Amino acid sequence: MQNVQYMIQSDGKKQMITGGALMAVSALFLAGLLFNFTLGTFFNVIFVVPFTISGLVLIVTGYSDWLKSQKALTLSRDMSTETVAALPPRMYLGVKWKDRQQVNLYDLSGKAHYYGTEQFNVNYKGLAFLSQFTSDGVIRPAQYTVHGEDGQPLYEVEKKGGFTTKSYVKNGDGKYVAYTVRTKNKTTGQQIFHYVERSEERWTAEGDYYIGHYTVKDASGKVWAVIKRGAIMKDAPEEFQKMSTGYAVEWVEKEDVPVSLITFLFIVQSHDNT
Repeated sequence: MQNVQYMIQSDGKKQMITGGALMAVSALFLAGLLFNFTLGTFFNVIFVVPFTISGLVLIVTGYSDWLKSQKALTLSRDMSTETVAALPPRMYLGVKWKDRQQVNLYDLSGKAHYYGTEQFNVNYKGLAFLSQFTSDGVIRPAQYTVHGEDGQPLYEVEKKGGFTTKSYVKNGDGKYVAYTVRTKNKTTGQQIFHYVERSEERWTAEGDYYIGHYTVKDASGKVWAVIKRGAIMKDAPEEFQKMSTGYAVEWVEKEDVPVSLITFLFIVQSHDNT
């Protein structure tokens, strides 16, 4: 079983290093702004703001994770057996431009069945909010809660930023029960997302990073779903085409779907957001 305390400590350090590098780049553009060299005033301003905000968020988040790792952290067993009785065969996982704090899993009538809402840290809420508009979604750290149809929270997800590839999943009691990591298939070159509970891999999503098509399987190799970035069904509502990030979800197994699998799809979306 992986040592979650060590992993979070390592992620904290990586985020601080990445944040420091971004701040250094920002300082170069700021120097250009002050001393009137490099790309010119307009472009210097354009680059200084996003690099500064992204760097600060990563440093603050990384330091927070490092502090957290100074206490004992363990990966508990996920005792949840909750499943969804039945889901529509085709759905859409997307983010509206006007509400970037929420990701929804829709059916093709436009009804949201499950949703994830971002929770901003009260210590740097304003900075985290601004980072939605200035930071690349892949490298931006985030913390969000996945809710069921009844609005009840299912899991809390901590997505690490920078060039780390991990997310950590917490249950309703605030205990870590799983983590995800991204690797590469050395034979095919395809990207693989792994959802790990303690020492057991429960879900994987494997596919081409550039195309954004992934096949989602359980530990036995059974296919549960296929998700496709940027794909829009012909009979989908027009509003789906206006979303900033979207994934068509085609369920192969539509009954008794574990809520941990739905949470996994939200995590893949957050890390594969381009």
